[in-house]
Amino acid sequence: MSKYLQHRQILDCEYKEGFATEYIPFRTAQYAAVLTGFNLHQGLALIVADSGCNTSLVGKTFLDNYVPEAQYTTIPPLDVGGIVAKVTGEQWAIFSLLVPAQIGNRRVSCRVQVKALVISRLKAGLLLGTDNMMPERVIIDLDEKRLIFNGHKQAMTPLHPMQKPGTSVPHKVRAQQDVLLAPNKDYSISFWENSVRPKWMRSDCDYLFNPNHTHISLYVSVLDWDSRRVIARNSGPSSYLLKRGECLGTIVEMPPMKAMIADGNKESALEGGQEAIKAPPLNPGTDEEQQVLPNGITIAGSAGRRLRLAKVVEEFQQVWVNDGKLVEIPMRYWMTVPLKEGARFPKHAKPYPYGPEASKTVDSTMDELQDSNKVSWSTGHTPSAFPLFVTYREVEKEGVLVKKPRVVVDIRKLNEITEPDVYPTQQQDDLLRRIAGKQFLSVFDAAKDRKSSMWLSWASSTPLHM
Repeated sequence: MSKYLQHRQILDCEYKEGFATEYIPFRTAQYAAVLTGFNLHQGLALIVADSGCNTSLVGKTFLDNYVPEAQYTTIPPLDVGGIVAKVTGEQWAIFSLLVPAQIGNRRVSCRVQVKALVISRLKAGLLLGTDNMMPERVIIDLDEKRLIFNGHKQAMTPLHPMQKPGTSVPHKVRAQQDVLLAPNKDYSISFWENSVRPKWMRSDCDYLFNPNHTHISLYVSVLDWDSRRVIARNSGPSSYLLKRGECLGTIVEMPPMKAMIADGNKESALEGGQEAIKAPPLNPGTDEEQQVLPNGITIAGSAGRRLRLAKVVEEFQQVWVNDGKLVEIPMRYWMTVPLKEGARFPKHAKPYPYGPEASKTVDSTMDELQDSNKVSWSTGHTPSAFPLFVTYREVEKEGVLVKKPRVVVDIRKLNEITEPDVYPTQQQDDLLRRIAGKQFLSVFDAAKDRKSSMWLSWASSTPLHM
């Protein structure tokens, strides 16, 4: 063991139950290096944690150098495909890592049990995938540049961000010439000066154009290597002169994508949805034995199922706790609402008249929001304001229908000056096909009530009163 790891308490995962059989990668992959130690080796080594990889890989040289005590299991040849290439292994290696971490000011070592496919040559040494990270409750937090060990009393260790092999760096693209854009019209904008294709573009790749312009709207586009134009639209009330050299956005190489081949038969495509519609309903099982856990959550099913559900509820107990606090979301994940160019921000609007009951509802709602620091009194001049009104819906309470009030902010004037956006909508038959035959359907209301900890905070880089 390295001297660096001596005199540290060794922590094992509190929740792990053997090695995983299958874990899917995260949709948004994160890739970083972390420093780790070993039981017998005196040194430390950098390994790579990859949330986009569902099969951990380890190089034979890495094992020989750092974990000669690893146990091996021979298997039939197993192919693992990645962004760069496909590799094949015929052995699983099982060994332990001792990752130096901290809990507050206390230094600890997190013992991580690893099962990885042995590869003859692997530049990274050890690539830790979700098949080991998820059972060990390991999370990559690139915003804070740390690795969080949720199964080891939330211990944390620093990360070293890395660029994933095979990914390209975004390249800025600029307008080739001056173009006068009339309002509400589409234009084809040339972006390669003198029609010269950059040397970094390859004929065997597709590229994604991500627009980034403050005054005009540009369409997200998939481009090939000899594309020369993108589509722009001036949504403002007056003409806009797009000058030569203005940045339109960035182009990045599209990563490989897995897709299912459709046969073009409409009846075949809808078959799954039709089967879901005809499937017999799954009753929650009112006759199943139920159990109320100490935190008030009710679980049901056989003794074995209730035990598994109880462990899940216990491990993720913070999910069920409403502490009334705001969720800390890093700025890079904040949603921006673009306003139309030249639009004037709405001024004061007349308040709606309230009856005594509605007025009481508004006051109590605002008081609760202020108590939880989600809204605050204005301390200076407010350039605009939005009126409130109260709506009612009927809900059943103790067998009787009663009207439940809800306070609504009228921001229709603000909506009139925002740039429209389009979001994909799931097809009904696709939703039915996905839930057909499923035993569990989890629904979490992110903003169930005004006390919820999941509270959306609008923010902008420029000071706006909202």
